[in-house]
Amino acid sequence: MDISQIKTFLNLVELKSYSKTAMKMYITQPAVSLRIKSLEEELGQKLIIYKDKKIQTTYAGQYFYKNMLDTVSNIDDTINTIQQELSIDSEYTIGVTPFCAKYILPTILSELYKHPHYKLMNIRTVPQSLQLIDLYTKGVVDAFILSANNLPQGSEYKLLWEEPIVLVCPPNHPLSQYNNVNIDNIKIWPLILLSTDRDNKYFYNYDLMKMCEDQNIKLDIKYIMDNVDLVKELIKTDQFISFLPYESVKAELENGDLQKISTQLPVKLSFELYFYSQNRNDMFLHDLYGILKKAKFKKDPS
Repeated sequence: MDISQIKTFLNLVELKSYSKTAMKMYITQPAVSLRIKSLEEELGQKLIIYKDKKIQTTYAGQYFYKNMLDTVSNIDDTINTIQQELSIDSEYTIGVTPFCAKYILPTILSELYKHPHYKLMNIRTVPQSLQLIDLYTKGVVDAFILSANNLPQGSEYKLLWEEPIVLVCPPNHPLSQYNNVNIDNIKIWPLILLSTDRDNKYFYNYDLMKMCEDQNIKLDIKYIMDNVDLVKELIKTDQFISFLPYESVKAELENGDLQKISTQLPVKLSFELYFYSQNRNDMFLHDLYGILKKAKFKKDPS
């Protein structure tokens, strides 16, 4: 029995959904089922049952839930205290995505070390949100900043802001001459998708891609990449269009290297950035959220 199994069970009881539990913990639904099954086998008791097509806890499950709730909280508090307050060589490790590292952190790092509670900060950049979650659960990072689509709302995740996504093309591309292009205009052009999440290949454009799949709309997708700089360079070859975070192409739009295509689509083009840490008593990590929130860019993708 390990803490990840117990936390999975607690979340499943509270959310009453395997899919929501998987999303909250950034694991797959089969992984949720496997953790619950392993827990039940070790305890020799059924903890979860289906009744009237709803997830319910057995008597043993209710007893286990009530006793584990405080236990898990105490474990988290103990770990946080040891790591943040009792360590002689204490330091912070912050996990970020490449988008965050390139377009968010440079605006605040030059001033961050002046904070009265600042300790040596390690920055870990990883390409996938799932990796950030994994590093946190293993105690490798103390906090992380991730981009997400349809993240389950909860007190653990603090919303920083919503990042617009814009459709961009090379200068003088035929689509740039249109006002409010629709999906029929878009689907005839070679498209590159930006994705950083292995469990959702259309991560940054999930709503749009889901709409196309539901309506059997075939886009001309040529590549799916996790490197925004490579995507931008390929667009400049005059062969591709792409949906990209506004902040990542802001400079190119201003200097004319790329052009924004005005769109009229039935889905919202954006994703949200979140800050996560359970070290609520740490003054620096508490203030870091406020510092990041104040660093919100002036966004004007219109």
